Amino acid sequence: MICFFFLLPAGPWAEFQVLQLYLAFYCHFSIHQVLFLQSLRQRLLSIYAIILDG
Repeated sequence: MICFFFLLPAGPWAEFQVLQLYLAFYCHFSIHQVLFLQSLRQRLLSIYAIILDG
């Protein structure tokens, strides 16, 4: 499950970007899959923020 470490929210975790990329390669994700998952994460976070705002 450590493969999903890079799905953590942006911000304080931004300094771990290199570690995230390392884990992505370690877990055999391609860079395209990483970018897709990160963009998907951003969309989900924005939807979540809209829901919280009501």
